[in-house]
Amino acid sequence: MIRIRGVILTSLTLVMGVLAVGQTVTVDYWHFYGGEFGRLHEALITKFNETHPDIQVKSQYIGSPWTGRDKLLTAIAAGSPPDVTLVDDYWIPQLAATGNIIKLEDYIDAATRADIFPLFWESASYEGEIWAMPYAASNLVLYYNKDLFAQAGLDPDVPPRTWEDLVEYAMKLTKDLDGDGQIDQWGLMMPTQAMKGVIYYYIPFLWQNGGELFNEDYTECVVDSTAGVEALQFLQDLIYKYKVMPATPPQYGFRSGVVAMTIASCARLNIMYKPAVEFELGVAPLPMNKRRVTVSGGKLFVAFNEKKLDAILEFINWMTNKETNTSWSISTGYIPLRRSVVQSREFQDYLFENPGAVASVEQIIYTRPRPNIAAYGDISRVIGMAIEAALVGNQDPATVLSSAVSEANQVLREWEERLKQ
Repeated sequence: MIRIRGVILTSLTLVMGVLAVGQTVTVDYWHFYGGEFGRLHEALITKFNETHPDIQVKSQYIGSPWTGRDKLLTAIAAGSPPDVTLVDDYWIPQLAATGNIIKLEDYIDAATRADIFPLFWESASYEGEIWAMPYAASNLVLYYNKDLFAQAGLDPDVPPRTWEDLVEYAMKLTKDLDGDGQIDQWGLMMPTQAMKGVIYYYIPFLWQNGGELFNEDYTECVVDSTAGVEALQFLQDLIYKYKVMPATPPQYGFRSGVVAMTIASCARLNIMYKPAVEFELGVAPLPMNKRRVTVSGGKLFVAFNEKKLDAILEFINWMTNKETNTSWSISTGYIPLRRSVVQSREFQDYLFENPGAVASVEQIIYTRPRPNIAAYGDISRVIGMAIEAALVGNQDPATVLSSAVSEANQVLREWEERLKQ
């Protein structure tokens, strides 16, 4: 539970007793959930408003995380941010370091700290203190078409476990079905463009190969290491050497059966894939190389308006409590934030009935957050553009990463100076 100015939120009655004094509080809230995710998210907000007549949350969709981050930073610079907003986990260090958000350290009680998995607190923290409240947590998994596996002579219940397996399977699944010299069925796809978050998909391959984005004290970007170049070379080879992955993923390629395997967020399971596909769907952990690891993705609440903080905290508390988190996780495929949700009968029944959801939960112990430094948001774009140059533009991985490191280190220096001011 979250404390409101020293009061623990234990029931709706108590909350109303705290907040009922005065007029209805209107809370301006920004998020970047569109489509079916947006419909489910807005339904929760509507339910909150219906059950909290003294607090009315006015929500606004601000586009993708890429454009949403720019919009938020512009609003902050103009002195007009929303009262509360949803952010990507890697935004937290920049917002906290620059003092633009309200630190939530003193409002999170011991029970909540213990119930939410430590991984998600890492993403919500900066320099050892909590600045945000986790809301939606995910990791990358491998989705695959079991029907196409069977047609290719592959066991539908044995997904690829290693990079070598991934290449082997993808080669068997990539086909020119009509003999015209053009590939009609691809073995694998994943985002390849910076604006589509390609760095997020590259990072697990980097880590699995023993590489890192930064040195231990985060003073230098080291993604151009041998491990980093090898990881990018592997992804590039999937496109241009083995010819099993398109440089530009076809829209709805996996859902339509044009692509046999895809690397994507576990949150796509119940929203984008299960309702849409006409084949038997398989879900597996990411294939590994030198070590097993995947990357976490997260959406977190951050607060800006001190005057409305009581109302903001009640909204955040309700949106992340056990009941709401259970509903959100089962509806979408996001990983539960809370141990109590994972251990609940409702969620265990869901896992039994939906074995595809097991992979993401089992991967929690192998999941790492993105680097928790203020400069990461800017540097991620630099590295993302380099990865895109290699995957879409077929440029040399070593060259593009070397250039990216030079630019990234300059960004690091600029942030060091900025934080001294």
